[in-house]
Amino acid sequence: MTQTLNVYVYGSCVSRDVTRVCPEHLTTAKYIARQSWASAASLPTEPPSIPSKLDSPFQNRMVINDIQSSFPRDLLSNDQSFEVLLLDLVDERLGLVASGPSIFTDSYELRGTGWKPALGVSSKLDFGTDEHFNIWATSAEKLIKLLDATNNINKTRLIRSKYAARANDGYQMSERMRTPPDEWNNLFARYYSFAEELGFPIIEVPDEYCIASQDHTWGLEAFHYIDAFYQFVSGQLSSQFLSEQPN
Repeated sequence: MTQTLNVYVYGSCVSRDVTRVCPEHLTTAKYIARQSWASAASLPTEPPSIPSKLDSPFQNRMVINDIQSSFPRDLLSNDQSFEVLLLDLVDERLGLVASGPSIFTDSYELRGTGWKPALGVSSKLDFGTDEHFNIWATSAEKLIKLLDATNNINKTRLIRSKYAARANDGYQMSERMRTPPDEWNNLFARYYSFAEELGFPIIEVPDEYCIASQDHTWGLEAFHYIDAFYQFVSGQLSSQFLSEQPN
């Protein structure tokens, strides 16, 4: 019988698609999406009492979790029913907004709720700016301390990958992106480097797998990759974790 790993996904569709594409090796224990590390490390607050304009329960839950900074509380709940904590940084691209000491991810879903005026958020902090990076870096330091305190560093893997410059049919992704892939990759570089310096264990995906898929379930994007990308990450997780478990 093939042994599977129970994976806690805290990140974007990049991490979630690893378990989706490779269900024979991985199962999803939990999934927290659209929650910047800066939001997770900030002061929790409560969502507005006015109804959300979103119809999707999943999207509403994502926004509420983000507003409530749910990841640290969830990790401290003593529910350790996962073997791998899989992270990625792609949702950091969305930027941040703040209301006093509380920081929120400026996700499409937050904008769709119609809650921003009620939350009293400030102007946006764009990803890649020094201000955004400094807030995020402080939050990354808090997060690694939380992982250490909960004995989860050894369970953690951060996917480091590049935005795809081309699709699997040769289409150049820069033709449909306001910011070309190379510019995104340059912006992300110091975030990944800082995380690695702090001690986050990294899975680095080779460039040969960082290719966008024209047939991807969620559509063509520079971070919607060919299946070989997800199979590579799954293989790394299996070799690093299953080999450590007793027969």
